[in-house]
Amino acid sequence: MSEAGIVDTFFVGPGPKDAVRQYTSITGNLAMPQLFAAACHQCRWKYRDEEDVEDVEDVDSKFDDQ
Repeated sequence: MSEAGIVDTFFVGPGPKDAVRQYTSITGNLAMPQLFAAACHQCRWKYRDEEDVEDVEDVDSKFDDQ
């Protein structure tokens, strides 16, 4: 317990994988992101003009059936 609220923790091992393994044994592993969060995201600032938008829409529509 720390009176100042700051705790220094050190993880040592022969390599980075071992340090990560030690850390996750205490904190737990990260959860997998939800499927919608792992997909490609589009931004309105990416497109120069309406033709650009239509090109992306044509490509995206090919994947709608999968």
